[in-house]
Amino acid sequence: MVTKNIESETKEVKPNLGNVAEGILVAAIAARFINKNEKIDKREVVSIIKELDKTKKLVVSKNKKVAVLCEKIKKSKNKVIDSIKIPDDTIFISSNLQQLEHDYLINNLNTQELNKYFVDAVNYVNKEVIYEKSLIIYNNGQVDKVMIDHIGLTGSKTDIKITFQQYKKPLIELDLDISLKTKGASTFGQASSAKFENINSLFKKLMKIQLSGTVKYHYDSMPSFVTGISYVYSQAVIEFNKKLTLNKKEAVTGLLAGIVGFYKNSNSGAFNVVDIGSSYKVYDPEILMKSVDYVSGKSISVTANNTNQDLESTQYTPPYIRIMVDNKNFLTIRHRPKKDEEGLRHFHYVESGPLLRELIKTSSYANKKKL
Repeated sequence: MVTKNIESETKEVKPNLGNVAEGILVAAIAARFINKNEKIDKREVVSIIKELDKTKKLVVSKNKKVAVLCEKIKKSKNKVIDSIKIPDDTIFISSNLQQLEHDYLINNLNTQELNKYFVDAVNYVNKEVIYEKSLIIYNNGQVDKVMIDHIGLTGSKTDIKITFQQYKKPLIELDLDISLKTKGASTFGQASSAKFENINSLFKKLMKIQLSGTVKYHYDSMPSFVTGISYVYSQAVIEFNKKLTLNKKEAVTGLLAGIVGFYKNSNSGAFNVVDIGSSYKVYDPEILMKSVDYVSGKSISVTANNTNQDLESTQYTPPYIRIMVDNKNFLTIRHRPKKDEEGLRHFHYVESGPLLRELIKTSSYANKKKL
């Protein structure tokens, strides 16, 4: 598991290894496009990192911490198409890490600890999305410019942005945004506030259901937010089960479209969500729409737990809705109250279950064929 700000017995602060892993992945992606159709290995990734280090500039990031910006322009290996040599592509690489993380990455003493991230990054770029796109660039018979921007420190939900440009032509439709996660991309949507309108909007976007004014009236009459939210969750289950009974395929299609929409919104349109905590598994929610028939053909149960417990109770269990497909956890909507300096705030998180993550994992080629 990737952890943050771990302190050793000597109180030495370690960097965020998730961010260090981003730096490794940037270098691996660069090596992938430089080598085009040839597989790469760890040595080539290390070489890129060392070259980037020679260009480092210290800058002050938005959070007032010192960051290291590295930029490098490389030429790809020659492309030969049908015995005709194509001029080199230009590969622009930009890496942006906090100084602590950059120094940790280039320190040879940390090679063993970081080896897992090197191995996983190499495996990721030698297959899946990146390799497929590098082959397209290699075989297109054009002179291309590939820009690999590491923008993880800017506050954007996109961590690595890759854009492609052909000589004297506009950007082609190969651009790729990558959003990196450390926990399997499990939480991909949320709504905040205890207002009925906000909760209703969540269900409308995700499950394509609309709760009635009568439900709002009863919600407003509840003695506490917890019992009110629990009541609204139970009503949402009733409405969605009605949709399933009336037209199961239509209900499933709406739900899957809602899931794709939430993924897109939560990752700024970066559909390729990379889990850096699980050997660089790649998730592409758009392919979920191919599974409508598969999900519709399975048994589906939608349930909610009801609670009227006090928030201060040690036994408190937040209200949730769980969707099971073929007796497997598919999706959970969970209420989570949080106390901070502004008081008590209410959040509603949308979490993917193992089956949903399996359906959107791009490496599930056999699964995609089955679907």
